[in-house]
Amino acid sequence: MLRDSLDGVLAMIAGLPPVAGFLAIVLATFILEDVAIVSTALLASTGMLEPVTGLTALLIGIVLGDLGLFGLGYGAARTPVLRRYVNTQVARRFRDVSARGTFSLVFSTRFVPGMRLPTYTSLGYVGASFWRFLQAVLFAVSLWTGALYGIILFLGKSVLDEFGAWKYAAIGVIIVIVILVERTLIKRRRAKVEADDVD
Repeated sequence: MLRDSLDGVLAMIAGLPPVAGFLAIVLATFILEDVAIVSTALLASTGMLEPVTGLTALLIGIVLGDLGLFGLGYGAARTPVLRRYVNTQVARRFRDVSARGTFSLVFSTRFVPGMRLPTYTSLGYVGASFWRFLQAVLFAVSLWTGALYGIILFLGKSVLDEFGAWKYAAIGVIIVIVILVERTLIKRRRAKVEADDVD
């Protein structure tokens, strides 16, 4: 049953015109970024997608998403209704931190699940340098996404061959594991932040 449904999904994606498939990957990064990376790499490893096309779509989608978060914060700072909900002490503290190193802050945040939304919107809100932000995002996204995509693409070809007829079930299991690990890391990070706030 799982194999039949995954067969159907993969066949549908493989049957899309190239531009539609490319846009589907770009949009998928806005929903669950890590799952989009894993799924795209696995599709490429099965030969249903050109590896370079998949990686390019992922990079474009992730960078656009990060820029969107920055823009959201920038827009909120210029909207009086939204500004009322911002803790000015926290914003001032964040402005000081970002002034010392936007690049390192953006780079390190890329590798901590659940931190991009608050960090990138805050950078936009406090008026951090857009060009430094863009440089850091391009560097961090290329490094992280390229490495993860390459590893899964490399392992996918050999591992999926071993699974034979069960390879699509293996793809489903890998995607579920990525979702569970990501959610666990986000919950732990939130719990730590809440504990720090109480102290």
